Amino acid sequence: MISIQRILLKRCGRSGPSSLSTTGKSIVRMLPILFILTFFSTSFAAALLVSWNANSEADLAGYKLYYGTEQANYTESVDVGSATSYIVENLTEGQTYYFVLTAYDLSGNESAPSDEASATVIGPQTIATASPQGVTIQWSPIQGADSYNVYRNRNPYAPADTLVATVTENSFLDSEHPRTKGIGSYYTVKALAGGSEIYTFNRLGVFNVALTKGRNLVSLPLIPADSSITSVLGSQLTGSTNSISSDLAMVWNGTEYEAAWLVEGTASPYEGKWVTQSGDRESPLVLTPDMSFWIVIRNNHADSIVMVTGSIHSEPARSMTLARGQNFLGCPFPTAVPLAESELAADGVVMGSSFSAGSDQLRKWTGSGWEIAWLVRGTGTEWDGKWMNGAGTGLSTMQFEPGKGYLLYIKHDNPNKEWTIPNPDPNL
Repeated sequence: MISIQRILLKRCGRSGPSSLSTTGKSIVRMLPILFILTFFSTSFAAALLVSWNANSEADLAGYKLYYGTEQANYTESVDVGSATSYIVENLTEGQTYYFVLTAYDLSGNESAPSDEASATVIGPQTIATASPQGVTIQWSPIQGADSYNVYRNRNPYAPADTLVATVTENSFLDSEHPRTKGIGSYYTVKALAGGSEIYTFNRLGVFNVALTKGRNLVSLPLIPADSSITSVLGSQLTGSTNSISSDLAMVWNGTEYEAAWLVEGTASPYEGKWVTQSGDRESPLVLTPDMSFWIVIRNNHADSIVMVTGSIHSEPARSMTLARGQNFLGCPFPTAVPLAESELAADGVVMGSSFSAGSDQLRKWTGSGWEIAWLVRGTGTEWDGKWMNGAGTGLSTMQFEPGKGYLLYIKHDNPNKEWTIPNPDPNL
């Protein structure tokens, strides 16, 4: 008897493992990812693409997908055979659907259902995924389209005007994205019918974050489709069978660090995933563009590049709520924002002083120590309102750079807690 331990919904959330009991032959097999993409057509008939990793049991015969509009109440079902993906059609845009999957063997025995996963049908979308082969772009098919043009640009705010592919499928692998520090590739997909454009998808991209041995304070300059740490970082770093030998990620939760490490070299269900420090479950940590977090590369591991994928911020500004004490901040955009233009001082979330020890401080990790910038206030000189370097000998050259992380140490109970960093996109 085949059984499914759990299914993870990559974009819309994830469920914990369930305990299953079956009759007859029992082989517990984890389906690592349930990946749901929204499909859209010009006739407004939406659909969801549900896909999963295949089981490997010799007596596997197929899968059954159950779904409905209420939790634990599945009014529809379909036998998908041995396929590992299925398009659920004629759905209602804006409606949330709930899914479970079962597997059945050659004798007709059906497993207990997987954990429930859900997805809300929205408009057409694109998703980028990093792999050793390059960057894969997937998109929702548009009804009536007979081909798709894929455009690329290295500038996130310039029109993606370099045509790199014309395909009839709903995905494209860009094997030419350079794995070079600080470089990004940004894509636009256009649907064609008879050579005429009938739909243009939103831009998305990939950005290379460089990591060196030791501690790296980093951030995400793009909005990931799934903010879970396993989805954001994947298996791009070096893992191990134990936390002592694996690369680490550490997130400050306001009072302490929460650590996660990459499992590699095991036959466990957690292979290729980031787990808690104790290793007893998958890490619940989420990584967002508003925050910075530590990645620790072990000294016996090689320096590396992590490719961060996601959509590009399209709002005029990004708001973050700050608190007294340590605030781990990131640059949420794929291009730099000068400190003087960041609105940290203008928004009143940082209080200055006539000396560095009395001012709130912005700190950037250099790999061996902190570079410090502090705000001058109360001197009655031309320096008031300006950011100085740590020694106070001149203006700070610090800026919020994509992929870099920052620590803002707020010493005072500042009246304003909301920081609104302006989007540097010149087209807004």
